Amino acid sequence: MTEPQQDSPSHDASQEAPLQQFLLYLGSASTAAGEAVNEVQDHLQAVAAAYGATQARFAVLPTFVVVALDPSRPATLEPTPQLRGVLRLDQTSALFDILKRTIRAEIDPAEGSREVREVVAAAVFLTITSAAGILLAWLAGRHRPPAPMAVDYAAAATASTHTLPTPHPSSVERVGV
Repeated sequence: MTEPQQDSPSHDASQEAPLQQFLLYLGSASTAAGEAVNEVQDHLQAVAAAYGATQARFAVLPTFVVVALDPSRPATLEPTPQLRGVLRLDQTSALFDILKRTIRAEIDPAEGSREVREVVAAAVFLTITSAAGILLAWLAGRHRPPAPMAVDYAAAATASTHTLPTPHPSSVERVGV
């Protein structure tokens, strides 16, 4: 469990950077997951408070997130489009699991950033894998055409007449009937 950071004027900037980066990633990924911007802002406020940054300020819009851990310090902006679009439900679930742990300050901000990036990166891998699977299924289907008799029966089933076609002798031999 990570000890919450103290929000004080003497707060070390090197401790602040990982938390600020994590909040940016978390906010941007939450927006990409379809979470309402006011909810994202509330989540970020809760996470910041859990890590001791009680004066943190956020601006969340559909295309970017702005984070300032202290009103006297510069804000940082993270664009949402860099996350490559909308997250799937399994990714959204994983993101909310990370969020639950961070509200309780159970993970280090640097580790949280790594986990959020992994969840978002899963979209690219699975999309490529899905496309390859569809292509392989299509290719396999093209090399195994249906028997002519099966096509005749399928055509008859959709026709308005209720008679089935008589099988062509060559299709009976091909199918092995």
